[in-house]
Amino acid sequence: MKKIYANSRAREYTKVSTAFIAVMIALIAIFNIIIYALGTKFEWYFYKGEAYEHHIGNTSAELFSDTPLSDTEIIFCMEKEDLEGDIIFNLVWQTALQLQEKHDFIKVKNVNIYLQPKLLSKYKYTVNEEGEKVQTATINTNTVIISSEKGHRVYSLSDFFNLNSSSTITAYNGEEVMLSAIAWVQREAHPIAYFTNTHGENYSSLLALYNVLTACGYDVRMLDLFSEKIDEKAELIIMSNPIYDIERASEGSGIISEGEQLDAFLERGGTLFVSLDPYVKSDLTQLKAFLAEWGMTAENSIITDTDNSITHDGYTLVAQYADTEAGNRIYGEVRKHNSSYTVVKDASPITLTKGEKAEAEAVLKSSPAAKAYYNGALASSDGSFTILAMAENNGKVFLSSGAYLTANDILNSKVYSNRELMFTILDEAGCDYSTVGSVILPVGNNMIEGLTTKTADLYAIIFIIIIPLAIAAVAAVILTKRKNR
Repeated sequence: MKKIYANSRAREYTKVSTAFIAVMIALIAIFNIIIYALGTKFEWYFYKGEAYEHHIGNTSAELFSDTPLSDTEIIFCMEKEDLEGDIIFNLVWQTALQLQEKHDFIKVKNVNIYLQPKLLSKYKYTVNEEGEKVQTATINTNTVIISSEKGHRVYSLSDFFNLNSSSTITAYNGEEVMLSAIAWVQREAHPIAYFTNTHGENYSSLLALYNVLTACGYDVRMLDLFSEKIDEKAELIIMSNPIYDIERASEGSGIISEGEQLDAFLERGGTLFVSLDPYVKSDLTQLKAFLAEWGMTAENSIITDTDNSITHDGYTLVAQYADTEAGNRIYGEVRKHNSSYTVVKDASPITLTKGEKAEAEAVLKSSPAAKAYYNGALASSDGSFTILAMAENNGKVFLSSGAYLTANDILNSKVYSNRELMFTILDEAGCDYSTVGSVILPVGNNMIEGLTTKTADLYAIIFIIIIPLAIAAVAAVILTKRKNR
C-alpha cells in the first residue's frame, strides 16, 4: 500500500516538475518575443551571424528628385564573381545594383585593372598647374570609383563600412557613402568646411564628423587661422576641443587676427561650431570672450546625472531637447529619422545671456535630476543645464560644452541620434544636400548601448534578483512538500 502511495506521490511531483518546466519555457519564449518587439521598435540590434542583407531606403529618391542629373558610373575594380562571393564586400555590390535599378542615370560596371588599365588612368593621375602628371589615387582590386562628366571620387571597399576605435567593423554604411559620392559628382563646385588646426585640436576623434561633412557636400579642409585667410567660399568652421586660445587684436589696431577673421566670416553669413573639453586646464580667455559676445559662456564645472546616463558614473548624459524655438525646430528634424537618445559626455553647463552680437538659446539640456560639480564639490543642483547652444545674427554660432557629441564611436552608432543631430546642424548651416536617412546595417551586438543606467539597473534587478528568487521559492515549495509527504 505504501509503495502504491509513494508511486502516486512521485507521479504527482513529476507532474508538478513538468508543469514548472513548461511554464518556465513559456515565460522565456514570451520574454524573447517582448525583447524582439522592443528591439524592433527602439532599434536595439542583436548579432545575426554572417548572413547580411541590405536594402536601400527612400533617401536617394529625395536626394535626386530636383537636381539636373548627369550620367554616373559606379566602377568596381573587382570582378563580379569575387564580389558576390565575399560576404562583406557583396553588400557594396548589392547597394550599387539597387541604385542602378532605381535610377536610370546610374550605371554599374566592372573593370579589370590588369586587362584594362587605360580605362582607369584618368582616375589615378591628374595634371598639376605646372603641367606635370601627378598620381592622386591608388587603384587596386578593392577600388570603387564613382564618376560623371563633372568629376569623380575614388574609394576603397572598406570605406563603405563604419569602424570603431578598435578598427572593428560595427556597421555597413554603404548607402550613405555611395549617395554622397553620386551627389558630389553631380556638382562642379562645393562649399568649404574648415577644421581649425593650430589650437591643439584632437583630429583622431574627427573622422566620423569628416564623413558627415562630405556626405553633405562640403569640401573639407584644414585651416591655420593664424596665418591663412578664410576662403570666400567657406560656409562652416569647426573648432573642436581646442587647448590653446585664439588671438584677438586690440580694438582700433587694424590688425586682422584670428578673432577678427572669425568676426568677418560670421558677418557674411558663415557658421561656427565650437566644442569645448571641460577638462582642459587652459583658460581660453579670448575664445570665451568671443563666445560671450554671442550670448554663451561655458562654465568650469562638470555635469553628472546617475539616472539619465548610459554609464554608472553619470558623466555620459542622455540629453533632452530644449523647449526653445531652436530646440524644437532641430528636434523636429532629428526625430524624422531617429527618435533614440542623443548623448553628450563630460559636459559643463552653458550660461546663456543676451550678448553684444546675439542672444543665445538652448538646443540640448541635461535632465532636471542633473547636478554640477567643481573640484569634487557640488556647484549646482538646479538640473536642466544647457549643454548645446545656438546664437544667430548674420551668421550662426553653435557651442557644445561636451567633446563627445561628435566623437567617432557615437556618430557611427545608429543606436543614438547624434549623427542625425549633426546632419540637422549642417542643414541649419546651409549645406547643399544631405544623405540623412540612409539605411545603416549594424554588424554586431549594440543592444546594451541603448539602455540608460536606470533601465540597465532595472534589468539587472530582474535577472539577478527577481528571477532567481522566484525559481528558489518554487524549488523550496517542492522540497518542503517532498519532506512532508
